[in-house]
Amino acid sequence: MTTSALPSYQPWARRLHWISAALVLTMLAAGQRFNLDLNREERIFSLAGHSALGLSLLLVTLMRVAYRLHNPAPPFAAGLPDWQRQMSVLVHGALYVSLFAVPVLGLIAASASPLPVQPAYLFNLTDALGGADELRFLLLRRYHQLSTWLLALLLLTHVGAAIVHQFVWKDGVLGRMWPTAGDRMKGLPPPN
Repeated sequence: MTTSALPSYQPWARRLHWISAALVLTMLAAGQRFNLDLNREERIFSLAGHSALGLSLLLVTLMRVAYRLHNPAPPFAAGLPDWQRQMSVLVHGALYVSLFAVPVLGLIAASASPLPVQPAYLFNLTDALGGADELRFLLLRRYHQLSTWLLALLLLTHVGAAIVHQFVWKDGVLGRMWPTAGDRMKGLPPPN
């Protein structure tokens, strides 16, 4: 089946998907910075950026859920095997849960951080849910890290499936979410 024969996601669904992808990839890369031997100022700076990205991801995820509730996903391709439909529903559901859980667990962990966690230096999350507590912070940070690894695994599964659909089965599934030239041009003034 060709890409043109498959119903595509609506433009805003595609935009929110790719914004989420960019935020997740940035967060995964930026999160590795915490493994470095940073001094206090560098760690606070990294926390400010990391927490701002986390809040952004949470906001975009909530927007995606609200959008999806009002704009259902297009139907599956007619010939798609049942096991692929079931895996798609399972992985997408788990991705949505993870996209919500990772930043929420990060924000809860930030509320117990011994260092100030100030998203983009706008406000302080550290005392939001009870104040600094080293043991609570370490436990919550561990849950945040585990959920991040789960998100990364789900992301690899999702990307791997898209690659298989595109290059092995050549069934056009990737084209349902791929941005089109029309998406990029909408909203831009016509050239002079």
